Amino acid sequence: MAIYFFTIFLLFGFSIMEASASQSSIEKFPLMVISFIFLVFQIGLRWETGTDWIPYISNFESAQSSSTFEPDGQNFEPGYYLFTYLISRFTNNYSVLLFLHSIIFFYFLFRSFRAFSPAFFIALLFFYTLFMGVTGANRQLLALVFGLMGIKNLVANKKVNFFLWIALAFTFHFSSILFLTYFLVNRRINVFVWIIIILICVGIGYSSLPVSLFSSFSGFSEHAVEKADAYLKRASQGTGEGQLSVIGLIKRLVIGVTFLSLRSRLEKLIPKYNLFLNGYLIGISFYFLFSTSLQIMISRGSLYFTIMEPILMSFLLVLIPSRKYMYIIQLLFLLMSIFYFQQSISPYADLFDPYKGVFINSDLSREMY
Repeated sequence: MAIYFFTIFLLFGFSIMEASASQSSIEKFPLMVISFIFLVFQIGLRWETGTDWIPYISNFESAQSSSTFEPDGQNFEPGYYLFTYLISRFTNNYSVLLFLHSIIFFYFLFRSFRAFSPAFFIALLFFYTLFMGVTGANRQLLALVFGLMGIKNLVANKKVNFFLWIALAFTFHFSSILFLTYFLVNRRINVFVWIIIILICVGIGYSSLPVSLFSSFSGFSEHAVEKADAYLKRASQGTGEGQLSVIGLIKRLVIGVTFLSLRSRLEKLIPKYNLFLNGYLIGISFYFLFSTSLQIMISRGSLYFTIMEPILMSFLLVLIPSRKYMYIIQLLFLLMSIFYFQQSISPYADLFDPYKGVFINSDLSREMY
C-alpha cells in the first residue's frame, strides 16, 4: 500500500503548495509535470495489478497473432482493438501498450482538469482515490477522458467538436454514449425538477422497466448482444460488482444537496457550473434507476457522471475566505481521500494490494481473475 499512500500525500502536498502560491499557471506547471510522470509510470508500469487483467492481455496476444485487422471477431469495441492491433505490430511487450495507454489517459485527464478546476491538485487527488478501483478498465478509461475532452469543448461552446469527441469515446466503449446527456443538461435546472427526476428514477428502479429497456439495446451490434446478455444474466442471478453501499448512497445525496445549496454562489464564480452539477445529479438519478435491477450498470455507466465529483469538490476552495481555513478544509479533504481510496479498491483489494509492477514486487505471485 506504500506506493498508493505516497501518491496520496504527494498530491496533497502539491495541493497545499498550489493554495499557497499565486494563481499563475507557470508556477504550477513543474508540479503538474512531476505528477504526470509519477502517475504515468505508476499506472503504466503496473503488472498483474488492477481489474480485467486476463481479458485485456488476452486481447493483446490475440491481436499480435492476427495477420489482419479483424475487430468483428473480437469482444472489444473497434477503436480499442485498433489501438491494440497497431501497438502489437511493433512490439510483443504488453507493458508497452499499458505505458502508452497511461500517457494518453493522463494527458487528456490533465488537460481537462486544468481547464475545469480552479484547484487542479485537489481535483487530481480526489480522482486518484475515487477511481483507483477501476484501474484496468482500459477501454472505459480512455472513453472517459475522450468524453471529458468533449465536455471541455461543450463548455467552450464548440458543439461540433463535442460530438466528435463523444463519437471517438463511443468507439472505445459503447457505454460512453451516455456523455450525450451533458448536451441536454447544459443549463440551469430548477431544484424541484431534479427532485421529480430522482423520484421518477426511484419508481422506475423498482419496476422491470430498466431490464426491458436494456434488453432492447442489444440489437445495435453483435458485441452489444454479448454485453447485454452477460449483464442480464448477472441481474437474474442477483449478482453485480459488489453490493450497493448505503454509505455510498448517503454520500452522493449529501454532496448533491450541498452543491445544489451552494449553486447561487458558485455559478457566479465558475463558468458552466451548472453543467458539472447536473452531471453529478444525473449520476445520482442513474444510481436509483438501476439500484434494484442492473447493479453492474451503476459501476459501469455512472463512471461518466461520478467524474464530476473531483471537479465539484475542488470548486469548494474558491469559497474559502482565508488561507487558515483553506488548510483546514484541505486536511479534511485528505482524510476523505484516504477513505475514498479504501472504498474504491475494497471490492478487489487482492488485485491492488500490494502493488505489483515491472520493477516493483515483480516476484509476487498473484492469482488474477
